[in-house]
Parts: sequence; structure tokens; C-alpha cells
Amino acid sequence: MLSSKPIFLTLACCSVLAITDQSAIAQSPAGQTERPIVYPSAAIANYQATPLNDVLLSVDVIEAAEIEQSTATTVSDLIAQKTGIEFSRNGGPGAVTSHFMRGQESKNYIMLVDGVRVHTNAIGSLLMPELSISRIEKIEVLKGNASALYGEAAIGGVINIITKSASLRDSGFVSASYGSYNSQEASAGISKYLGGFNVAFTASKAQTDGFDVQTAAATNPDKDGYRNTNYDFTVERRLSPDSKLAVGLYNGKSEADYDDAYTSASGTHEYETENKKQFVRYELKKGMLINLHLNHSQSERIRKDFIDGLPASNASIFKKDKKTGKRKDTKLVNISDIVDADGSARHSFTQGLEISTSYFDEDGTRTDRDSEAVFLGYLRKSGNHSIQTNIRHDVVSLEGTNAKDFDELSYLAGYGYEFGEYYKIAFSHATGFRAPDASAFNSDQTLVAETHTTNELSLQRTEAGKLWRVTLFSTEADNALLYNPISYVTENVDIENQGVEFNLQGSTDIFDYDFDVTLHDPKRKDLPGKRKTLPRRAKSFARLNLSKQIGDYQIGTSLTYSGRKRDSDFSDTEIASFTRIDGYIARQLTPSVSINLKAENITDTDYETTAGYRTPERSLFLTLKYDFISGL
Repeated sequence: MLSSKPIFLTLACCSVLAITDQSAIAQSPAGQTERPIVYPSAAIANYQATPLNDVLLSVDVIEAAEIEQSTATTVSDLIAQKTGIEFSRNGGPGAVTSHFMRGQESKNYIMLVDGVRVHTNAIGSLLMPELSISRIEKIEVLKGNASALYGEAAIGGVINIITKSASLRDSGFVSASYGSYNSQEASAGISKYLGGFNVAFTASKAQTDGFDVQTAAATNPDKDGYRNTNYDFTVERRLSPDSKLAVGLYNGKSEADYDDAYTSASGTHEYETENKKQFVRYELKKGMLINLHLNHSQSERIRKDFIDGLPASNASIFKKDKKTGKRKDTKLVNISDIVDADGSARHSFTQGLEISTSYFDEDGTRTDRDSEAVFLGYLRKSGNHSIQTNIRHDVVSLEGTNAKDFDELSYLAGYGYEFGEYYKIAFSHATGFRAPDASAFNSDQTLVAETHTTNELSLQRTEAGKLWRVTLFSTEADNALLYNPISYVTENVDIENQGVEFNLQGSTDIFDYDFDVTLHDPKRKDLPGKRKTLPRRAKSFARLNLSKQIGDYQIGTSLTYSGRKRDSDFSDTEIASFTRIDGYIARQLTPSVSINLKAENITDTDYETTAGYRTPERSLFLTLKYDFISGL
């Protein structure tokens, strides 16, 4: 196994030397001008598009160009490239995946796809959407406690995935990929304006033979492959100069093999899932007071498990055969923008309500979880000063063997000040919560909602060609809901986390760079020694991305470091630290045709993100893409 520390320290030192050479950044060869950082905008922090250098909270955006040039091969890998996020996965594509944002539990964040909340299962775990990277236009990541904006469970943050079907305009693309483990993928999308309607359609099909994710004697030595097919269709119509209406649907099916040590070692384990979603979206913008967005969606997720080709419930008493989840969401948001008569200040008022109903059924055992919320927000920008306040009232209702309403109020207050020519300091204070899942509450009716208090302080410098940002954060949680693997019940315990994130990006005459480091200490207050540290969360992790344009070629490399971590609660098993190096070479063959070769785990490092589960060896993936205008 490759020693990770020397490589990480060497490259980290090289990057620091490069980026602290201010003259190399500030000066350009004669006749050339600096490449300024173009600050993308995001709506995730306050429900309206805002340039990132004006956002008070910690927000990152992964844009289309970065996605296409990224060394990531899955959505989880892509998301984990941003500061403050790490993930673990039980194997390859399609396996159980957990994201840990700001050291929080994998249940303590929200994921949206085109603004629609992604399903969770009966125990509150988020079910990752099965999306191809080629179908993603942009990802917005809000880190830190956002319950005052998005409600229950948004304690670690919020991730909004924006697909190309939501952004294509009279254009299209076709792409094909092939790579290691006999991995194949084909994707296509087209948007066309027809008779007053904008019609968009995207689809993809992917498969991989995979690899044996568990080598223990108690598991089957077969390869654990994955297959997925999905499509979505959107129709949008402008009803008037001020309003438009869109309707759409999504359907995705997948199959995967997996290892399970709780049944016969010779048994084959498979699952099939189907995801369906329909939505209606209405937008009205009229004057300064009305910028209204009304979204209604309903979705369904069905999973079937099989052992040796038979329904799992027939093969083992420990398995469920069919799991079904249904969810309906209605959300209304209006933003009123008012500018002072002298133009000295801008005021934005957000008003909204959200209603959700959902249930999860495991072989006839049904649990319901409904919620209602109202929320308000205020944002003021005046000269060098920025103020943001948000408040939200949620009522979460559990129905099943036992029923209860959890009534919670969350708030956020933030302040930012720009000083000097390039600097900005910002502070925020927020509260948040998560109610027990129905399964846990049915086992123990004394459980209460976990509540969090978060403080964040950031300092950033933005100048043509570079950006650096340091963020200090601290979270205290009362009655956090953690599962005890010894007693097999969920308990209320107290946890805390303090940490710092450091991000530095920009360019020199030699290369572009993006360097992220997170140092934190997520832990329980009731356990001694090593066991107080929360599992599968390294106290330090970092990523360094370097890229350079050489003639017609764009080349890049990504170095990922993760410190050692505990594997589970009440266990001393540790996952070793590791460093992984990935890379890519891309070329624009014509204005419409591009080719990209990605290399994953170039040094063939033997590492784990979950104890006992293998990760991909050295892998190569080649993608050919054609972009076109559909107005022919």
C-alpha cells in the first residue's frame, strides 16, 4: 500500500509554495492579462441567485465545465470534492453511500434534485439518486446548519443537483463512455422550442461488471455489478410575459449485485429499484413584490431484494422482499425585492410554506411521516454591510405503531462586512433539528428530537485571479439520535464538533489550482477515549486539484487525502488513512466534439472508506461527447 503522508505533505507543500508566491500570481507575461475568477451564482443560500462572493453562508458550486473535467466517476465522488464533505461507500456504484457534511450524521443533510427533496427510507437514511454525471448541469452545496431555510435534517447542509433537462435551451448532446470493469454508458439530451413550448428530454443507460466488494470468507466471491437506465421529460410554456408553467416526469430503473455476510456464503444477492417522479412548476414575476415559485411533485421508489434469484423474504427471515416509499411535496416561495430610493440599500423578503406527506412500506409494515412548515427570510445589502435572517416553524408528524407530532422552531442570523479592497468577514448563528424516524420512535417512545446550535465565522479574500477563504465552525447538539449497534436501538446522546475549513483557488502562469483542507473533531460527550470520536469521519481530510491548458489539451490531476477513522460505534476497528491520485486528459477535437480520458486511483492504492469493503483499483474511462444546436 502506498504511504499517504509523504505524498500528501509533498504536494501540499508544493501547492502552498506556489500559491503563496504572490508575485507569480499577480504578475503576467507582457501583453497578457490575468484570468479573473468568475464567481458563479447560487440560489441555495437564500432562494434567489446570488454571486458567491456576496453570499454570507458557506456555499460551493460545481459548474458544468468542472463536472466534465472532473476525475469523479459517480455523483458521490463529485460531491465529495468540495470542502467539508467526506463519504463512505459499501463497494462500487449502486452500493450504500453515506455523506458526512461538517461531521454530521449521514442522515443530517438534505439532497434535492432540481429543487425536489430526495427520498429517505424507514430509518431516515437518504437514498442516493441514481444519476449519471453526464446528465448533471450544476451542483450547489450549502454547508452548515440550514434548518431555518430547509427544515428538518438540514443540519449538516443541503445539496441541490440541477440536471440538464432543467437547463437545456434549444440545444442537445450525445455522449458515450467505456472503461475498466467493462463499464459502459450512453447519454443523450435534446431541447427544442416547438409551437410555443420548450420541450426537453434526456436519457442515459449504464452498466458495469464491477468487482468483488467483500473478500471475507462469509460472502460470495462473485463480481458485484450494476446496471441503470433512466430518462426524464420536461415541457415548459410561457403563459404571459410574467409567468411560465412547466411539467415533467422522471423514471429510472437499476439492478445491482451486492455481498451480504448474514446469509449463505455461496448465495447471490441482488436488488432491483424503480424511481418515478412527476412535477408541476409555476413561476410568476411581477414588479418588485412578486417573484413567486410554486412547485408540486410526487415520487415513488420501489426496491425488491433477491437471494439466489428468489424473493429475499422467502430465502431468509432477516430479509425484506419489497420496500416501497411514496412522497408528495408542495412548496410555495415568494421573494420581494425593494431598493431604497437613493439606491443605497437593497432589501429582500422571503415568504414561503411547505407541505410534505410520505410513507414507507416494508412487506406490509407501513410508517407515515408528514410535515408542514412556514418560513420567512430577510436579506439586506447596504454598502459594505450585509444582513441575513431566517426563521422557520416545522411540525413533523409520525404515524405508525405510535404517533406523535414534533413541533420545532429554527432560526438563522448572519452578518457580513467587506473591508479593504478585497476582504470580507462573515458570522452566522443558527439552530436546527431532526425528529426521530418512525422505526426508532416505535421502538422507544421516550425519544425526543435532536436540536443543534451552530456558529460560523469566515474570512475571505477575493482578487482577480485568486480566492482564499478560512471558515471556523462549531456545533453543539442536544439529544442527537444515534443508533447503538450493541443494543440495536436508537438513543438520545449529546455530541459536538469544532473545526476549520480552508479553501484556496486561482491560477499562476503554470497551472490552475484548487486546494481544500478540513480539520475538525466530531465526537460524543458521553464516551471516553477513542470511542468518543464519531465513526467514519476523519479528523483531517484534504483535496488538491491542479489543471493546465497545453495547446489543444486540458490536463488535470486530483489528490485526495483522508486521515484514519473509526469504523463504527463501540468498536476499536480503524480505517487506515489513505491518499488517492486521479487524473484526466481532455481535448476539444472540434467546436462540437470533445474527448476525455479519466484515470482513477492512478497509483493503485489499496484503501477503504468502509471497513471490509474494497474500493476500485486503477481504472481508466474514455468519454466522447458531441454538443449540438437543435434548431435545425
